[in-house]
Amino acid sequence: MNVIVLWADSKSPNLGCQMLAEGIETFLRIHTNVSDIQFISHDELKEFLCMRIFSLRRLHQIRKDLKRFDLVIDMGDGDSFTIDYGKKRFLKLCAIRVFFSLNAKKIILGPQTIGSFSGINRIVARISLYGVSAVAVRDSESLKALSRIYGGTSIIATDISWCMKKEIAQRKSKKCLINLNGLYFSLQEPEKLKIFQKTLQNLALVLAKRKYTFDFMHHVTGNVGIDNDQLWETHIISEFPTSRIFNPSKFQDARRILKDYEFSVGTRYHFCLNSLQAGTPCIPISYGKKFDSVYQNLANRKDFGEEILIEDWEVMIDRFCNLDLKENDQIQSNLIEEFAKFYKGFIVSI
Repeated sequence: MNVIVLWADSKSPNLGCQMLAEGIETFLRIHTNVSDIQFISHDELKEFLCMRIFSLRRLHQIRKDLKRFDLVIDMGDGDSFTIDYGKKRFLKLCAIRVFFSLNAKKIILGPQTIGSFSGINRIVARISLYGVSAVAVRDSESLKALSRIYGGTSIIATDISWCMKKEIAQRKSKKCLINLNGLYFSLQEPEKLKIFQKTLQNLALVLAKRKYTFDFMHHVTGNVGIDNDQLWETHIISEFPTSRIFNPSKFQDARRILKDYEFSVGTRYHFCLNSLQAGTPCIPISYGKKFDSVYQNLANRKDFGEEILIEDWEVMIDRFCNLDLKENDQIQSNLIEEFAKFYKGFIVSI
């Protein structure tokens, strides 16, 4: 069987997209008799939307190339089908999906967060799913949102990165690793940003009291524009001059670094998953409901925009650092197995 995977990219500056690529390839190699997997990256997909690409000759060649593939798996541009990241991104996702729905043999959506949508956006989302054969979501709220725009086959799964090998937790030194999301600078909500900076100061006070050192790690770098964790560097150097800043180019390198820390604090979803899969507990500060897909099984989380006080940090550090990560690993593995059964049943018809 030959498969095309959209959006996941092993060379992406977003380490989360690298994890999706590794996860879906691992899943396909283990659970199917796939012979060829072709990944189409974010940049390559953007070319489909450039008018200069859409000559009749080029379109004919694309359709011809697609005929040798049995299935297209749409992982979403960063694993979420939502309007929350802006209308431009939402319309891009819809347009790409419609194109492949019209020209591929079959297309399914890999596990991701869905919606919610309202008004004209709900209509557009529903239209983009007309040709989709099946949809996998990562949480029950996404399944509810999906039911309002899609009447086809669906299943609750989990993030596909849980297919990768998990690390065995080791005894760690008293160190904390912090990830700061560059998107916070693009929210155009300066009051929320000030609150978050106060949250960081409170965390630093608690760590100092507990005699912990702390460092920082970027999980998205190299992007031109707002989606780049390096936007925090000036603030980090100014406020926390003794802390190191890690800028790994591969998610595997990030995981090796994470293994050396007792716990982490993450503001990006896949940084949190990378930490958990490295055997390092992670306290999430979320910017969207996608975090619920794993943390509803672990403990309550805090959202960006609400100040985390010193006493809150004390409680959260104690709670999250004592979580049973093995139990959560088993929950995620069970969900992957359920998705594998669903997927195998689906491809029988291909």
